[in-house]
Amino acid sequence: MKTICVASIAVSLCAAPATLGVSPENFMSTLQRVMAPMLDQAEGTIHRLVPDSNQFVLRTADDNFITLMVNDKTAYTLDGEKSTREAVLKVGLHAKVAYEDGTASRIDASSK
Repeated sequence: MKTICVASIAVSLCAAPATLGVSPENFMSTLQRVMAPMLDQAEGTIHRLVPDSNQFVLRTADDNFITLMVNDKTAYTLDGEKSTREAVLKVGLHAKVAYEDGTASRIDASSK
């Protein structure tokens, strides 16, 4: 039964670009965007660094506090330029954070 379902999906996906009147490249690009994991996003001020951990607390504009983790895969920018964890994770900096399951994948901070 699983084989039949997978085969049916594969045939449907192969026929979809022609059926929808789009190029296979545009169809695949859209499909990849839709199927990509959805990341949560938050924006606010870095409120506190949690000592001896990989966590920080972000204070949002509506006075909510979100505790997030960072790891070796977290990407950092400061004022639009590639940066480091040490430069970005500073109390008081404004930050936009993309995260999944409480772990930041990207932190874009602004010192201005």
